[in-house]
Amino acid sequence: MMAFVSHSTRDRAIVDKIKETLHANDVQAYIAEDSPEPGRPLADKIRENILGCDLFIVILTMNGKRSKFVQQEIGIAVGGNKHIIPLAEKGMDTIPLLKGKEYIHIDPDKPDEAIHSATALICRMKPKKAEVVIVHEADEFDWGMAIGVIALIISVFALCLVASKK
Repeated sequence: MMAFVSHSTRDRAIVDKIKETLHANDVQAYIAEDSPEPGRPLADKIRENILGCDLFIVILTMNGKRSKFVQQEIGIAVGGNKHIIPLAEKGMDTIPLLKGKEYIHIDPDKPDEAIHSATALICRMKPKKAEVVIVHEADEFDWGMAIGVIALIISVFALCLVASKK
């Protein structure tokens, strides 16, 4: 499972704790500045990774709310119909794009409780291994079976034609 973490670079200490906690729970955290791609347009990189993630975590501190990048990233996540988990500092839960969403309140000086709540939620969202196997098997198409069924249908149709001419 991959989580895109939207944040202000001024909140890097919180982001590092989130990344560490998610990693300990087998969830990858995508942090844009941790994955440099020199020469690639930053906007393309961000859009691709938001749309390719399983969920979107946004850190809405005073810094995050003021960040134009965070606002744009929220817009991409909303447009991509991503599951959004907002961690919001008191008073920052008024972002119009997130209207109607529940927030996890975060204290930037003591973020551990909010990070724990977010991680617990994410872990409940992770598919079980058996579910992954079932989905994988359901996605496979058996061409041999399909060709056999088509041949049987053609044979029955041909027999019906022959029988109707007699």
